[in-house]
Amino acid sequence: ERQKNAASDFKRQFDCAPGALALVVGHNGQRLREIEASTGARVRCAQDPGRRRIRTGARVLIEGATRDAVESAAALVESSLELAKSPQQIVIPRSALGRVIGRNGERIKSVIERSGAQCRVQQDVDPCFVEIASEDPMTLQVAREMVLSFLESGLQSGTWDLEEACRAKAAATLAPHQARMLANLSSPLDPGRAALARQPVGREVVAEQMVDPYKFADQQWACARDAEGRLYYYNAMTGQSTWEAPPGFKAP
Repeated sequence: ERQKNAASDFKRQFDCAPGALALVVGHNGQRLREIEASTGARVRCAQDPGRRRIRTGARVLIEGATRDAVESAAALVESSLELAKSPQQIVIPRSALGRVIGRNGERIKSVIERSGAQCRVQQDVDPCFVEIASEDPMTLQVAREMVLSFLESGLQSGTWDLEEACRAKAAATLAPHQARMLANLSSPLDPGRAALARQPVGREVVAEQMVDPYKFADQQWACARDAEGRLYYYNAMTGQSTWEAPPGFKAP
């Protein structure tokens, strides 16, 4: 009896929306099989569209003979389900932002048109980020893979740790061996959507031709007084204000 039940000594379960299961299962079950093969745990998925027994509509059940097997599989499942949450932010170094935006914005526009996701580029910080949003997990994944493919294709080895930067949120709580397992999982997209995400789109903005809108922001500081006569400083370009004089500021 002990041997009979050994495979299910440890268990974990995750409840999720039915659409999120595709990020765990993958095309034809490929991603799920990879999770099982790399961890040694058994992963089962169940849907309850009527939400009679499963409040969220779907459930992932993990069973295994060892705690490490189950916890490793749970980490991969949880990280996969994180990809279904909207909105998501993909971190991008400012020097590579042009490769994602494209000439005249054609690349970021193609992400919106091909995936159907909403996209917002935040470029007044460094590193910058692209925020993608959609109620459909697979739409999010197409947008995510398009952005990452633009980023990967333009970066030279050693200039940016893509795995660390773009998967940091998902892998923050993972042990090193679990992070490697996550990085080695195949895309959950079907071949058609995967090809759509990887299809080339236009040209990137050459770094030398990119115009940093905040390049001369340090020269746009001015001073004024508020209604109570207190002196403050403001930047006409960025809208920033401060009570302290900015470094190098010289009053006119």
